[in-house]
Amino acid sequence: MLRIVGVTDIHGNLAAVKKLASDSSAEADLIVISGDLTDRGGVDEAREVLAALKERWGSIMFVPGNMDLPLLAQVDKLEEAVNLHGKVIEYSGARIAGFGGGNKSPFHTPFELSENEISEGLSLLHGDIDILVTHAPPYGTRCDKAMRIKHVGSKSIRRFIEERKPKICLCGHIHESKCVDRVGESMVVNPGPLSWGNYAYIEYSDKVHIELRQVR
Repeated sequence: MLRIVGVTDIHGNLAAVKKLASDSSAEADLIVISGDLTDRGGVDEAREVLAALKERWGSIMFVPGNMDLPLLAQVDKLEEAVNLHGKVIEYSGARIAGFGGGNKSPFHTPFELSENEISEGLSLLHGDIDILVTHAPPYGTRCDKAMRIKHVGSKSIRRFIEERKPKICLCGHIHESKCVDRVGESMVVNPGPLSWGNYAYIEYSDKVHIELRQVR
């Protein structure tokens, strides 16, 4: 069994990161960050966040979010944490893939991509995928409802999930849409922002167990 702590939308909140790192119930083999490590920050700001997590957990994977500068997508590793953006990596028998950034919005945040760019990037993720890590949630789920009203997720990510059928999609981006939903048989998890004290605890094996938790 692979134990994963999934976090997203940290926005440079080091106090929240350190509180998670001191939470004795957040035992995990792997930390997965679904983007927005910083608030319009780049490599140096992301390094601070990852260094604080590294004090407790040795295995960390991340994708950049729409509020991270695009240059973060070009970094292969940072503080020994692996950047999943555009990659498929096998870890403890699970094939984990990632694609960061956000779909286009009215807010013109630092790292936004068109649906065509997202679709093209996802098409480069070859082979079977067990866990997909994105910042933007798939369109038309409870995980992508801005103000709990309007669906604002990525249609390309939804289409990819429908076609490739990962067991889990870990996402974020829409702070108020903390939930677990499904696209077909794929479980979609938006843990809610770590900056608000939220995270997901996942037990991944033949069966998948997911809990949405608050930092203690």
